[in-house]
Amino acid sequence: MELKMKPLNENDRVRFRCMRCAECCRHVFGAVIVEGLDVYRLSKYLKMSISDFISEFTDQFILDEVTAYPILSLKTVGKDNSCVFLKGSCCTVNEAKPRTCKMYPFGAEPAKEKITDFKYHF
Repeated sequence: MELKMKPLNENDRVRFRCMRCAECCRHVFGAVIVEGLDVYRLSKYLKMSISDFISEFTDQFILDEVTAYPILSLKTVGKDNSCVFLKGSCCTVNEAKPRTCKMYPFGAEPAKEKITDFKYHF
């Protein structure tokens, strides 16, 4: 299952109601990006070192082959590629969850036209 995102304009109105089904936490291989502050908060929440957190709970991807800029995403488990922190339909790290999760159902990605701009999606 691939996430289908639609571009958002600044005047768009969006209706969304969380059903607590945890579908947003499934089929997320490579999709739950963790930033430096996310890694820090999650490692502190789990009472582990940052390096142990990275090796145990993240996968590394290369954003740009030229610069070899690394991106970290949360690992997934099971045949439905669920977030490693999903148990049943509950997030086990809800208090420290990554910004990507906090923003759901919205997302952002660098704009191709200008690297310092972002395109927002719903």
